Amino acid sequence: MPLAFEHKTPDGGILAGWDLSEPSEDLFASVNLTPEEKITYHSFRVEKRRREWLASRRLIQQYTDIHSPVQYHPSGRPVINGCQLSISHTNGLAVVAIHPTHPVTVDVETITPRVAKVASRFINPNEAKMIDPTNLLTWQTLIWCAKEALFKYWDETEIDFKEHLHVLPFTINTEHPFIIETIYNKHNIEKQLTLSATCNNALAMVYLL
Repeated sequence: MPLAFEHKTPDGGILAGWDLSEPSEDLFASVNLTPEEKITYHSFRVEKRRREWLASRRLIQQYTDIHSPVQYHPSGRPVINGCQLSISHTNGLAVVAIHPTHPVTVDVETITPRVAKVASRFINPNEAKMIDPTNLLTWQTLIWCAKEALFKYWDETEIDFKEHLHVLPFTINTEHPFIIETIYNKHNIEKQLTLSATCNNALAMVYLL
């Protein structure tokens, strides 16, 4: 079973990842889908997308007793009866965050040079000052992950990642999870949120359980 990792909190939170190495046919056989979900699955033409979609359903069914289909809010946020849910995926990995009562969020990204090409669109001047240039791509990817996680969590419309979402100075630890403090500020309404993060040479992940 290609479970990549799992983390459980004392109050029922789950953060789990699924290795996307197995064929979609094998994943399909391990998941109980409704007729509507089967139609959705067969509408995907790309194998990668099929694996990502199935893996998130596999994880939800593994860690909950919920068998109702995942719905999507107009903003794109996944919604399911009976728990709070967030889904993310990147090359070779699907991740879900689940909690029985309070909102959760997760974003996982592969660290690649592509992030440097768009960094100016989401990193503000204060955030740029805290980046270690010797580890540029990891810093940029973590800031992007944090802002994606914030965007999912607050579920607001017309969010400017550079203007409204702020990441405060933090210290990277590649051995253990670390904390990233954030601020959402729009129309003079300020909200603070503490996120957790992990990273290695290949992946960065930011989440809240």
